[in-house]
Amino acid sequence: MTDIKREKTAEIEALIEQAQKLVYEAESIADEYGLEFTMDLGGYGMGGTYYSEKYHEEQGMRWSEPGWNASSQSC
Repeated sequence: MTDIKREKTAEIEALIEQAQKLVYEAESIADEYGLEFTMDLGGYGMGGTYYSEKYHEEQGMRWSEPGWNASSQSC
């Protein structure tokens, strides 16, 4: 691997790490306030919805689980 490819690979890894931290922050907010949110990442089949435990209970949802649910689950 060339030096530039190693450098760019490290940049990508740092960006993905930042994104993961932001997702964890979003999960914490959803958990605290009983919310849900959906993310679509990149392309078809690469998304999902996060349901907090409180949101899940309040909505009486039977077709999903608290936490992450694949977008294809509702198909």
